[in-house]
Amino acid sequence: MLPYVMVASLGGMIVFLGFCLVQRPKAVWQRFYRAGWLWVTLLLIGSTMQADYLGEASLQLFNFLPYFWVWSAIASFLIAHPRPWPLLEQWAWVLVVGAIPAFLSAGVEYGLKRLDPAAFPSLLVALPPWDWLYTGLASDPRAYGPFDSPNTLANYAVMVLGLTLGLLGLTLERSPSHPPRSASALGRLAQSPVLRMAALGLSVASLLLALYCSGSRNGYLIAVVLFLSCAFLFKIQRWIRWLGFGLVGAIIASVLTFGIGDRPVSGAWVTQDPRIYVWRLALRHFHANPWWGQGLGSYKLLYDGSVPGYTEIPHAHNLWLSLAAESGMLVTLGLTLAVGLICYRAMGQWHRYQGGAYPLSLIKGYALTFAAVMVFSLFDVTLYDGRINLLAWLCLAVFYGLGQGLRNPLKLSELVD
Repeated sequence: MLPYVMVASLGGMIVFLGFCLVQRPKAVWQRFYRAGWLWVTLLLIGSTMQADYLGEASLQLFNFLPYFWVWSAIASFLIAHPRPWPLLEQWAWVLVVGAIPAFLSAGVEYGLKRLDPAAFPSLLVALPPWDWLYTGLASDPRAYGPFDSPNTLANYAVMVLGLTLGLLGLTLERSPSHPPRSASALGRLAQSPVLRMAALGLSVASLLLALYCSGSRNGYLIAVVLFLSCAFLFKIQRWIRWLGFGLVGAIIASVLTFGIGDRPVSGAWVTQDPRIYVWRLALRHFHANPWWGQGLGSYKLLYDGSVPGYTEIPHAHNLWLSLAAESGMLVTLGLTLAVGLICYRAMGQWHRYQGGAYPLSLIKGYALTFAAVMVFSLFDVTLYDGRINLLAWLCLAVFYGLGQGLRNPLKLSELVD
């Protein structure tokens, strides 16, 4: 459900949170308090009370406060779970395979818009499920998929790419001498290395298609970085590493030849990027109230038309600048410090997971997914989409579990029942 129906995904999040609060309320509270979310919550509320637009700022709190509790619930659930590693792999497969139709639909949307842009809205009406899920602009030549922005589609694609690369490394690490453990024919088929590689190949192809159709330069840049990181992070054969380098070369060549979603390569991407004006405006807002900010969600309401060619700008196109301008220095530093400490403690325990007992490739896949959204946040703010937000907090909960020491090291052949 995650990439398709945001309301249903958030509903599932609330149900899971309620389950964890009933089953282990003390553990959830301890994770919430020890990670520093209580203090970040108080800072956010303090910033909101100083906001120029109190109603908007109060509404924007829902992009933060519920996720602190969801993170605490997921972290406590993983730490208490008797076999967390198979669960993490199953989650990764569901996210990767489940996103393939969304990415393919972006390709169909892009093609239909090229065939007859004027007829695209009527085509949507003729396809009721797609019409219901589609929240993009029918007049925009870029593809939206099930998201409300092409950049959000691209961000989700590179996050799924991180998980895909992790599962690819895990599949390559598994010894072929271990037969599938499942007793059913369907289970043995699902554990087939050939079928797994085919699914991962389809995932990579579909998300690269979605990146092209979204026209996102950030998405392409991060995809290249992830592919190059994969070549050095995972224990893979040399020919596979060179195949990855060849894929990166093909991506770069296609960008230079065809552009990105009909957007040809141009020096204006750097010299005339409107983000420079957007960032300057965010800095002016920050200087006006450096400690508490102007209030969450205030950037679009205080926009003064200073960016050439844009009558409205929704945010500062940089997560940290956006936080600094809207919620102030205290919230920005507090949130960054809390997240940074979780990642630091996870890396400090990395040596515990060295060796064949733990699925390091799966861990690296979640790390690449979180890195993808953080790098994307340097140039855009897509975390306000609940699906992006939820996946990012899931990855952060996995990091916290690593820092605390997840249970039961398993052989790679025993990861999936």
